[in-house]
Amino acid sequence: QSHLLLFEGDAWASGGVLANAIVDGQVNFGGQQQYLLRNVELKQGAVNGAWSLVFVGCTGETPSENSGFKSGPSISVDNFPKLRIEKPFITMKESGEFELRVPLAAFSQSHGHNDVLGSQFGGEEVRSFTGVKLGVPSTDGADNYLILQKALDEGKDLVLSPGEYPLAASLEVKYPNQVILGLGYATFKAPLNGSPCILVHPKVPGVRIAGIMLEASVLTGTILSSSLLQWGMPDVDDVGDSKNPSLLSDVFCRVGGASYDRHVSTEVMIQLYSG
Repeated sequence: QSHLLLFEGDAWASGGVLANAIVDGQVNFGGQQQYLLRNVELKQGAVNGAWSLVFVGCTGETPSENSGFKSGPSISVDNFPKLRIEKPFITMKESGEFELRVPLAAFSQSHGHNDVLGSQFGGEEVRSFTGVKLGVPSTDGADNYLILQKALDEGKDLVLSPGEYPLAASLEVKYPNQVILGLGYATFKAPLNGSPCILVHPKVPGVRIAGIMLEASVLTGTILSSSLLQWGMPDVDDVGDSKNPSLLSDVFCRVGGASYDRHVSTEVMIQLYSG
């Protein structure tokens, strides 16, 4: 409800993201090297910045585009992106019951003031936690796989509490609109045979995977190929569903990290065969 300073003196200026916000005052980037603003209403515009600024789906006093070759930072503006999807999130009712909220895809023709604040654009689907499996990490890869895959096979969504989940085999997503949502960047550790942590079957639209870490393992046996996440199949033609697109949001991959074993490996982080 006032001016917004996105820096502190000469510090905290290596870049960042601001999304789903209304700023009544002026945004001041200071010496920020790069910054992304998405779905922000800028009532008094934005100033400064060092290298590169990007404005996507913003309203109000959005700056004009600038190449940055002559003066000021490079500024890129996309006022009407073709598609925006927010990742799922959890809320609690007054009764104390949890709900899983799944924002629907919003397309460019629905853009307007009501789009600015998060899931309000395009509406949302509210799902009871009776259809959600809450994952609890275990050191037993077989247990993790069997428990979580059983829930997916029953058509449930997965919400994963923080921790590490070694997997004995790939978790397979077979039904449209299923959600895998990690809390505290829950970490899947890849199966030892090179198969991915998550396999989304082809022609399964509307899937949401968000808020997770995928970690490579020390592979054993004869490995023909390896990846951490596979979407679709190489021999299945799947252009995707333009009316019900899927989402990968805040999904990170790492080879090493928590493991001190330098033999951890994967050939590919993420393989996308479906549109």
